Amino acid sequence: MTTSRTARTLLITAVVAAVVGLLVGRFLTYSDTPTVPLPTVVVPDDTEVRALQATAEAAPDNAAAWQTLGLAATDHAITTADPAWYAVADDALERATELDPDDHFTTIASGRLALSLHDFTTARELGLSATAAAPASADAWGVLVDAHVELGDYDAAATALDTMLALDPDLSALARASYLRQLNGDLDGAIVAMRQAVAAGAGSNPTVNALLGDLLLQRGDLDAARAAYESTATAAGAAGLARVAAAEGDLATAELILTDLAGRTPAPPVITALAEVQQRAGNTEGLADTVELARTVAALQIDAGQVVDLELALFEASFGDPERAVELAELAHEARPDNVYAAGSLAWANHVAGNDAEARALATDATRLGTVDTAHELRMAAITGEGMDALLARNPLAEELFLP
Repeated sequence: MTTSRTARTLLITAVVAAVVGLLVGRFLTYSDTPTVPLPTVVVPDDTEVRALQATAEAAPDNAAAWQTLGLAATDHAITTADPAWYAVADDALERATELDPDDHFTTIASGRLALSLHDFTTARELGLSATAAAPASADAWGVLVDAHVELGDYDAAATALDTMLALDPDLSALARASYLRQLNGDLDGAIVAMRQAVAAGAGSNPTVNALLGDLLLQRGDLDAARAAYESTATAAGAAGLARVAAAEGDLATAELILTDLAGRTPAPPVITALAEVQQRAGNTEGLADTVELARTVAALQIDAGQVVDLELALFEASFGDPERAVELAELAHEARPDNVYAAGSLAWANHVAGNDAEARALATDATRLGTVDTAHELRMAAITGEGMDALLARNPLAEELFLP
């Protein structure tokens, strides 16, 4: 397994690096010198996960070793945006299951992997199995909460979250509480819960600081958001600082941060933010390269087993091919008909493609919870002609922070 997975990882890195090289070249011929230094971003290397891989291969009948590798490989794929590691995780957890099919920890780990691959139906099945086998495990309930949320069963998600919070109101549970509040239109409550999550984490998971920054952006509080982003040396924090710079009119710095970041961890949210900045700046050559990068990364994600229909549909609708966007969004909506973002993705794709009647009906469904998400709200307001006044009353900088 080591040789094939290593080769695959190197191939993905080489492909993405080649495309990012084009981005950097375009940028350096376009932009002025940034007014602030690039934020510090710590991208974990693969030393630890490769050591775990070697340990598991040296003890092929040790279920715990394969389980640990599966969890680590999943986390590494997420933090580095390198989908090659999902195959390593899948192989490891399959082996762990073969060795000890009744170990609920492996079921939980497999649920986390399914969530990361956006296979939410499987994740729900694994979550139900894990909670039945280990009803006192907060981690098992976390898998079930996330699966219910992504499938649009928000009432079931809230019920599962209540159990999770009762078992262990830690960072993980509080962050989920924050997200459910945001989905249901309670921004203040979402911020309170996320601040509690930051305090509960005590620095153990710096990404949660960036999540707090994202919520603060939803009400246009740039200073507070900047402070949250600066407190975490993560890709998400750097991307947030780029959005703040763009909102303040410093598009050159925003583009440089995001171009540098795309070369380190080409995660779809980073690529989308870069495309928005380039579109605002009128950098058509750079935007064309970013669209190419988005499609390359999406192809690699799909090859690794990820389902990216919803995210790619939104990107194609805003920056690429509207007809392709409709096709992708229809697949996403068919798979998750009750999810407000799936409805929003299909609404936006139809709107951009000129299918306004379909778009308006879907937008009504997409806004049924009152979800607080500025980019989502801007898109739905553009479709329906409603909601913009309320959005700007909450967040006067909405149009500076996000494109629809």
